[in-house]
Amino acid sequence: ALAWGNGYALIDRDSRLTPSAFLPIHPSRVVVRRDDNGLLVYDVYGGDSLPGSPGVQWYRVRGDDMLHIRGLGAEGITGYSVVQLAAESLGLSLAAQTFGGAFFGNGAAMGGVLEHPAKLSDMAAKHLRESFESVYSGPENAGKVAILEEGMKYARLGIPPDDAQFLETRLFQVREVARWLRIPPHKLGDLEFATYTNIEQQAIEYVTDTLQPWCVRWEQELQRKLFGMQ
Repeated sequence: ALAWGNGYALIDRDSRLTPSAFLPIHPSRVVVRRDDNGLLVYDVYGGDSLPGSPGVQWYRVRGDDMLHIRGLGAEGITGYSVVQLAAESLGLSLAAQTFGGAFFGNGAAMGGVLEHPAKLSDMAAKHLRESFESVYSGPENAGKVAILEEGMKYARLGIPPDDAQFLETRLFQVREVARWLRIPPHKLGDLEFATYTNIEQQAIEYVTDTLQPWCVRWEQELQRKLFGMQ
């Protein structure tokens, strides 16, 4: 329900039509439509094939027999997929994470070139590069002092993470995810704006603004599908 905007579960009933179990169904297998009488029905497709593919087995479930927890939507039948709507911002988060892994994995403190006053042969250049990387490359060697011989000079080319606002970008993406899911940033480990004076209020807002709307959706759907409106 959070990621796809819709959560489905088949309501299993016993011989007296009393609800006995919920059988969760992945949203990718369900297509919601209205029948000729205007009633909601759920077409459930089997296997890993896409709905509507030739030869795919499917069965139809009446609306009364399908538990459907939906998020915000346009037509009131299905909810928006948060993952699809947030694909660009979440993709930026993954790209920043990949960049950070490569950046620090290659040694964030030693990105640059070695300048030698003389011309080196291919074999000498290869040996110099390998020996230098073995001693100074990698996160475990970050911050080591390089010892250069024969008039060599080191020119830094890498951009420090703080200069490139890398850390700020990562922090922004945490807050972006929090916005999409309506989660207070401190629940995702961002404590910059969490203080002893406001943390209690933020916890209350998490219950009233994040959890309670979903609890109400659950309560209303269970009341309607299992007990009938009183």
